[in-house]
Amino acid sequence: MQTGSEAEINSLSASLAAQPGQDELFLLLVGHIQTLINEDFSSLVYLLYRIDVRESLIKETLAQHPNENTALLIARLIIERQIEKLEFRKKFSSPHRDIPPEDKW
Repeated sequence: MQTGSEAEINSLSASLAAQPGQDELFLLLVGHIQTLINEDFSSLVYLLYRIDVRESLIKETLAQHPNENTALLIARLIIERQIEKLEFRKKFSSPHRDIPPEDKW
């Protein structure tokens, strides 16, 4: 018999089967997070700290979606944060890398 979390993951997996790649990676992330929740919660907390997912956002998201899979919600937050960081870097990276040698420090 499957738990609610396993059934949700299997259902998600079946619905995403048409698009391998990113979806498979997402499911791997969800599975890893679920393992950390069950077996090594302190490592999950450390990972979220290192990735810079705000604790307040996690609490808010979990409170707003009490019946959804926790690992799935956390995986979404991790991906959203990583995308934010990429966009931030892209926005603030210098567009011109061709700085003359005499102007470099």
